[in-house]
Amino acid sequence: MNSKEEFYKKIDEEIEHNLTHESDYRFGIDLKENLLEKLKIELPKDFLIRWLVTINKDKYTREQIENEFPLFEKDLKWQLISSKVAEEQNFIVTNEELEDFAMSYARSQFAAYGMNFLPDEYVKRYALDLLKNKDEVRKYQERIIDNKVIEWFKANVNLDVKEVSLDEFEKLK
Repeated sequence: MNSKEEFYKKIDEEIEHNLTHESDYRFGIDLKENLLEKLKIELPKDFLIRWLVTINKDKYTREQIENEFPLFEKDLKWQLISSKVAEEQNFIVTNEELEDFAMSYARSQFAAYGMNFLPDEYVKRYALDLLKNKDEVRKYQERIIDNKVIEWFKANVNLDVKEVSLDEFEKLK
């Protein structure tokens, strides 16, 4: 940066980027809550609890599963909605999207430890190592599809957009 103006411009861009990310995240939460409330999807609770107890018999007790079931049920309902939209819209995940997501994830991991300005080659090497793990790839694919579904809803539903101050936005969390 060669001037004070460039410095302030860069700060403004960073703040805008972070707030846009936070706003999109909040939209995703609100979207899921509203859809789950309006669609009233019924799941076979007793069956699902028995199934979860069976597949997790050495990990969790029935009581733990019953206590956590509302979160599981909410996630499962969202997965059903998301999968249906992704299928109808023919959403797929490309290798480029996977690499971009892994790069972004790697950068955020490094940033959490204050390592914000690592060379791209180092971050890319770490990201490619992450992509060697099949479980990580599956998680990334799910997140990418989830993001596409949320973006699809954002583009295809009537939104009641409200501008709020930063303080008001913080209270929404």
